[in-house]
Amino acid sequence: MDPSLAPGYCRVTYTGQLFPHHMVIPINFDGSPVPGVEPDLLLKDASSAGAESAIGDFITLVADFYNTSEHFGLAEVHAVDETTGDDTFIYAWNLNILGTSPSTNKATFQTVMTFKTVAGGLYRLYMMESIEGANAHVLPPYSDPTALALSNFVVGASSPVYGRGNAYPFVPVSKITKSNDKLRKQQGLT
Repeated sequence: MDPSLAPGYCRVTYTGQLFPHHMVIPINFDGSPVPGVEPDLLLKDASSAGAESAIGDFITLVADFYNTSEHFGLAEVHAVDETTGDDTFIYAWNLNILGTSPSTNKATFQTVMTFKTVAGGLYRLYMMESIEGANAHVLPPYSDPTALALSNFVVGASSPVYGRGNAYPFVPVSKITKSNDKLRKQQGLT
């Protein structure tokens, strides 16, 4: 595993047009996680929340980018050793969150929201086959209330998103929606 995901990450599985997708969310633990026990996550404001609640709040906002048929299910928390990159499974649960939009998910498209972290690095949030379909490059502040709400949460005080390289996201950079070549090939398109 990539040591830049240390101290840990949450992998969320959600339905796709042909295959399930996985969203990787870098996280920070409050204390030392114990396998089989729901860990507490350290939020941006230095408070803590259980993983189920913190990740659930985040995915609830992500769900606004998806049709009501989209299901966000399995969430797995893993710890990553910062030196060796060794991955340790910690905890899993079913989010059981559905998309909220009446719009149709767009096959073969991806939306990438980019944020700058306090250490100067980047955090990229990938959303595959969401309702966003036009090739677009949008800069903040976002006029779309769905993008604005998610962006404000990621950089806000109660965010569990840690970002790579031990730094929380603090400012949005862009939102890009484009066709994904790998998804196009899976759908038999050239």
